[in-house]
Amino acid sequence: MLEAGNLAVESARDIGASFADCRVEQTQVFQIEIVDGVPKNCQIAKIKGAGIRALIDGSWGFCPTSDLNPDSIRNVAESAVDLAISNKDRVSDIFDVEVGSWKDSAKTVTKIPLQSVSIEEKMSLLKELDKEAHSFDSRISSSKIRYEEAITELHIVNSLGTDIHLELSIPWLVVILTACDASSSQRGVARLGGSGGFEQIDYESARVTLNESATLALDKLDSISPKGGTYDIITDPDLTGVLAHEAFGHACEADNWVSDVTIFRGNLGKKLGSEVININDDPTIPGLRGSFDYDWEGTKTRPRELIKEGVLNELLHTLETSSRMNLECTGAARCQSFMFEPIPRMGNTFFKPGDWDFEELVEDTRSGMILCGIGGGYTMSSKGVYAFMSTHGYLIEDGERGHMLRGTTISGEHLTTLSKIDALCDDFRMNSGTCGKGEQHVPDMSGGPHMRICKMVVGGN
Repeated sequence: MLEAGNLAVESARDIGASFADCRVEQTQVFQIEIVDGVPKNCQIAKIKGAGIRALIDGSWGFCPTSDLNPDSIRNVAESAVDLAISNKDRVSDIFDVEVGSWKDSAKTVTKIPLQSVSIEEKMSLLKELDKEAHSFDSRISSSKIRYEEAITELHIVNSLGTDIHLELSIPWLVVILTACDASSSQRGVARLGGSGGFEQIDYESARVTLNESATLALDKLDSISPKGGTYDIITDPDLTGVLAHEAFGHACEADNWVSDVTIFRGNLGKKLGSEVININDDPTIPGLRGSFDYDWEGTKTRPRELIKEGVLNELLHTLETSSRMNLECTGAARCQSFMFEPIPRMGNTFFKPGDWDFEELVEDTRSGMILCGIGGGYTMSSKGVYAFMSTHGYLIEDGERGHMLRGTTISGEHLTTLSKIDALCDDFRMNSGTCGKGEQHVPDMSGGPHMRICKMVVGGN
């Protein structure tokens, strides 16, 4: 892998690239799914190849290849340079990459390597969970339990001297259960995963995830749709995390800044909300699904304080965006595989907790809603608007949690919402997921504490 990467970089530099890099990747993906006791979608996929980039006067050329033979690597590197040259006339911002370099290796810490657990053992776990799901309550009408894992070996080299070797291991379990009675059908979804080995999906943790999914589906059978209007709301850690990631995190990805498609542009260093607001993106936290030591350009990553005490503090940068904006590269380049170019992406994004007790915050709110989870929605960083559907919630009546809700949406504007956040609790939870952007999907986590947002537009019946 190292030989192919070095050859690619040397070849691109020899024929005119001012900067060149190469990511050589080998990944094995495994997925199994059980639907109502029947195994489906058992797949093993292996990919191996290299993604080669060349930069000339601010113009990039990128070419992937699955052929790592020397002649092929040279030809692909030459093609990357040719593309950079052909695109030069379309580039308005001439820049070069001038950063430090890193030489290191990093490996996901695993107690039980994923490769050491057989397919039969993994299938047995899912079958046992499925059996428990259908015995949990007679109203559980259907089940879908999916296990995924990805094991990646990645070698990154560039013309500045970077030489990084990464070994990543990411398992994930998703449990989707449906409950039915005479008048309603409701779904509960729960997820479990991180970076590590099969110890991340141990039986007891998987059972807790199953129980969470089943309990939610059953409880929602007695839920009601609220009346739409303007309410003070308290978001649970899952929905708080969605806001951190979707509404605010994407707006801090620096490619949106150089393309002028973020409502936050022009606000760096400005106060956008109360000093209680702190939004971080931290891929250095061990064991989380969105964690990594070096990004996909080989830059050492670090915690990023996107919003600090209400002030827009920093952005998520790649080598390109940091060079174009003359700011520090924050190690946020990620991509789905060697077949894609690295772009600014989040890792683990969250609101930091505050000092409110949850029950005290409910009592202080008096009248409103607690809204939980994410059932879909959209965000548009360019216009600074979003709308999300919660999976469930609860009325707040006379300072106490009341009837369970379903089918509830919230909508708002990024900047206005930040000005309406006035309290964060001292609890905290992260939720595992997968983020899509630019036709690429990468593993991530988001979360935070319970959080109050005043006078939010809530949709219901």
